[in-house]
Amino acid sequence: MRVEAEQLRAQLYTKEGEVKIVRENLARTEMDNTHLQEQLINQQTGAMAHSRQQEKELHAEIERLRTELVFTQHEAKAEAMAKVQMARAASTPRPVVAAARSGLDVRGVGLNGTPRNGTSSPTTYPSVEDFMSVPKTLPRSAATTETLTLTPSAHLLSSTSRFEQLGATVHLLLQAVNSLPEFRAAWLFGATEPPLSSGAELSCISQLSCAAGTALVGSIYTTAKMRTDSSESVVCSAAIGLLCQLLIRLIGLQPSAALSSEMWRGFSPSKLAQYFTRGLCLDGLLGVVGLLTTLIQVSPTTWGYLRGSPGDFERLLLAIMRRLQVASLANDALMLDGKRAFLVLIASAIVTHETDTPVLINSMRRFTMGMVQWFLDEHALLTRRRWAVADSERRVQVFFEYIKCLNVVLSEIKDVVVLLGGDNSPLFFGFVATCTRMTLGEGVFDGVAPIRELAGDLLAYVVTEDQAVSIQNLYI
Repeated sequence: MRVEAEQLRAQLYTKEGEVKIVRENLARTEMDNTHLQEQLINQQTGAMAHSRQQEKELHAEIERLRTELVFTQHEAKAEAMAKVQMARAASTPRPVVAAARSGLDVRGVGLNGTPRNGTSSPTTYPSVEDFMSVPKTLPRSAATTETLTLTPSAHLLSSTSRFEQLGATVHLLLQAVNSLPEFRAAWLFGATEPPLSSGAELSCISQLSCAAGTALVGSIYTTAKMRTDSSESVVCSAAIGLLCQLLIRLIGLQPSAALSSEMWRGFSPSKLAQYFTRGLCLDGLLGVVGLLTTLIQVSPTTWGYLRGSPGDFERLLLAIMRRLQVASLANDALMLDGKRAFLVLIASAIVTHETDTPVLINSMRRFTMGMVQWFLDEHALLTRRRWAVADSERRVQVFFEYIKCLNVVLSEIKDVVVLLGGDNSPLFFGFVATCTRMTLGEGVFDGVAPIRELAGDLLAYVVTEDQAVSIQNLYI
């Protein structure tokens, strides 16, 4: 018996040693795996940063070429019109020459055909009698008749040309504003009130901001009547984006002066919600969202409108979400940039006005449910479609930022289960199932630990820890 006991004790020590070795190997493997995951995340971050830099450079080059094209088109039109006018002037005989050919002495005849005063001469000004004797009705000349026949097709420019000219003008104004030393100082040092003290300069900023704001609102209203992806909507949306950039620059130079006009004191962003249609392309929508973000941060008047009317603020956010969802289904090139700008808008409202956030979010339940539904739709797109590698990485990165924003929004909700319709609602089951699959590292989320942790935080809003473990066991 003693021998058997010693043999069993030796086997126990051997197994404990083996278990210890296995645990050490497992810990070492986990450390290596953690280092590999960190290296992978760093490589992905560097690749995405390089890709974003390349995209910015390409966008800048495209804008430069587009502006150059606009100016080239204007020069060509001006040259063609000058040639037409020269040809028309050469083909139309002068009245004096025509009268001389007919044998009339026009130098001695008044404007109404009566003889001039004998003291008058071609080298002196006409007398009072000459002006008083002008007949009430004059015969229409050949040149006037010719001009009237061209009027229906040439007296107005097309809307596309008008918006091209508007975009070119705003682009020049942007270059002028960006060249100001005060703007560069504000951009470098983050000064909110750069040293612009001259009354003339402040008045110029106020007038320019008022004119740009008026043109912006009118252009946004015009896009509601345009067809999707038409040449008019593309040019008009580009002009809207440039106007928003100009306004953001002016607000950065001197917020109090830029927003001092009556136009901005009475501006309500919620009125624009009904005009966010497909006629407004994403480059214009990106500019509008960026401008709204700036106004929420620096304009107490704008925030007062939105805070005082949560329903209007909710309609504005839902209108932006619907336009971005349309772009997502169409796989628009600027769709991810639009979603990121929208998240920045929400974050600005939450962070800048933190004390108003709980009341405002609980008053906008449709918006919160829309955020949850958008979360489910984006998850379905990422897991059921096969995107290109670069596209998939960018989508996952934006989705990660979206989950962080949704986490902050849901943290202010008093009861998320009630918001989702109760324990038996399809939205509740879909939310729980999606978060559970993400915590287990589903598909494109496998190996992305931050997203899995955030999904666990979302799941904690609707189920307990024991319930979460039981649900996860169903998927394993």
